[in-house]
Amino acid sequence: MAALDPNAAASGPEISAGSVAGVWTVNVAGQSCRVATPQTKFGQGYRAGPLRCPAPLDGVKSWNVEGGQLAFYDESGGVLARLSSSGNEQFNGQTSTGQPISLSR
Repeated sequence: MAALDPNAAASGPEISAGSVAGVWTVNVAGQSCRVATPQTKFGQGYRAGPLRCPAPLDGVKSWNVEGGQLAFYDESGGVLARLSSSGNEQFNGQTSTGQPISLSR
């Protein structure tokens, strides 16, 4: 059985910074919150604003699109979550702690 390549590009619909910008409803480990993703340059890409999110998303400071995935970063540039587009303004992935995470709007 072949190992999954963590550097492989996501196979979902292509995403861009423009398609991610906005406000999202986030579900992480059964809890909901909101994250604002404006296209304001900051940190590892663009500024991000978590609104009453549980850990580890409460530490999100920036976001970017890399390798066909949406990534959220903390203030030191560490990845807090990576998500792939599922189409129809929906993203699914995992946090750095292994929790399932989804974004929708």
